[in-house]
Amino acid sequence: MSLYNYLITGSFIISAVSGIYIFMNPNIFSGLIMKISWFGTTKYYDSKFYLESLFENTDPDKNIKEKVKTNEVENIDVFLLYNKNTECCLSVEEWTPKVEEKIKKETISISLYRKAESKNKFKYKRVELPIVNKDLLNFTPLEKQFIQVELIQNEESIDIHSNLTEHYYVDNKILDSDFLCWYLSYYGYDTVLEDNYEIKIIDKDVNMVSLSNNSYILLQKDGYEVKNKGDEIINISKNNNDESKEKNKIV
Repeated sequence: MSLYNYLITGSFIISAVSGIYIFMNPNIFSGLIMKISWFGTTKYYDSKFYLESLFENTDPDKNIKEKVKTNEVENIDVFLLYNKNTECCLSVEEWTPKVEEKIKKETISISLYRKAESKNKFKYKRVELPIVNKDLLNFTPLEKQFIQVELIQNEESIDIHSNLTEHYYVDNKILDSDFLCWYLSYYGYDTVLEDNYEIKIIDKDVNMVSLSNNSYILLQKDGYEVKNKGDEIINISKNNNDESKEKNKIV
């Protein structure tokens, strides 16, 4: 018998034995496939996170390239007041009694303070109305928490992660429905937030988290929390590489 025939016969025998084993032990085989798939996923995102960090450190113009897709943003410090019903975003440089009186007539969905760091480079902090003193706002930076953030709606997936780097500050509340309405409009995404959507997140430790329209992320000095609109903590992820309390949960 030729070497070719030996190889063909051997392959046939291995395939047959493997098929019988899978048929007799489907649960074991399924678990094995899950482990292999998860291992591949974690290694892929570990590598992706490393490369992204590398290019971020070597590309100082990254934030400029990823700025608002419409017009260049004026390089000043302002309060941003967004009404999701009218899709109107007001920019206010100084918080005065006159401004406060005007705001009372508006339905403000979300308010932020945008502080200019350099030309076309900004940082954003979520604030509550009324504003007392902008000088008291604390921008404590937080390391990059997420590798990937996707908005899923109408059977379409949209990558919305790139501009989140401007919001990685301690005590920032992000990715709730009001934030997303403003975020999609402000950064020029060609979509409107639907009532039913899902946010899929892969964090820096390759944990997978899913958010619904009833939940949000609260950034903290040692990681982040997933909370619902009643401020109940659903999930906690710490920066000391501890396991998060819950994984792969839609909240």
